[in-house]
Amino acid sequence: MRKVLWVCDYFINFAVRCRGTINYVSFMRKLILCLVFCLCGRVASAGLADDIRALVEGVDGSLGVAIVCGDNVMTLGPETDYPLMSLFKLHVAVTALDKMRRCGISPYDTLYMEPRHMHRDTYSPLRERHGVCRVGLTYRDIIYYTLALSDNNTCDRLIEFIGGASAAQRHIRSLGIGPLTITDTERDMHRNIKNSYHNSSTPLAVVLLLRRLYAGSVLAPDHFALLEETLLGCRTGGDKLRAGLPPWVPLAHKTGNSDRTDGGVKIADVDAGVIYLPDGRRCYLAVMIKDSPDADSVNARLMADIAAAVYRHLDLNKNM
Repeated sequence: MRKVLWVCDYFINFAVRCRGTINYVSFMRKLILCLVFCLCGRVASAGLADDIRALVEGVDGSLGVAIVCGDNVMTLGPETDYPLMSLFKLHVAVTALDKMRRCGISPYDTLYMEPRHMHRDTYSPLRERHGVCRVGLTYRDIIYYTLALSDNNTCDRLIEFIGGASAAQRHIRSLGIGPLTITDTERDMHRNIKNSYHNSSTPLAVVLLLRRLYAGSVLAPDHFALLEETLLGCRTGGDKLRAGLPPWVPLAHKTGNSDRTDGGVKIADVDAGVIYLPDGRRCYLAVMIKDSPDADSVNARLMADIAAAVYRHLDLNKNM
């Protein structure tokens, strides 16, 4: 509504200043058109919020949603921090790319995975492929394993490269993004499942980070191109946000999910990404679920349904 009032005030002051020099029929047409666009955008946003609320009604656990498209920002759910799980690998990769720029390291330079990095009791496509041995990979490949395949061992190798998990926290906070806490490695979280709560943020902070990245002010152009290509090639969470979008609509995203506590509670299930709309707009969307007793398939379906609702509303309302 503030946008509508601002437009009204602008046009009224303009009319007063230009009295006797403007075509009032043309002026009123323009005023009405602007008001219609503003009001339609607001009504469309309200309709989307209502649809999402209907989807999440009765959901156990905490669920947060954040959507940013153009100047429109929408958040739903409790104003609280949510565990990032493997979504924090995005923050780690961004920090690693920044250090590579500062140190003059090419994405095609080699970083070694030593046997001590190849932990057996964790998810690691790289270890499954090569076994516990010394493997030389380009930084580009390590980032791909970390983001697109969500490899826990390569993630911890990148954390070692940047100087610890807290380095990612410091760097992302320095961009003005928060709240954000990153203190633990993947190894830390696997040692004690309750450590999974430590790395946390909000859905809005996550989408604002994505928007900053896409604005081109955070990474060097070639490093952003690498990050974008990797997120577009994400191989995890095909039943989450991706499942709610038409197959021809690109989605650059990063997922995360936890193990379950002894009581069967899933600490977190998350997905966040960028929807490439057919008209060229970018929509930044994050869905984060905390302390859910529901089955993984139920949480994934909910994320897909939210993505479908967002896409449907944005496709129908070009002015949002």
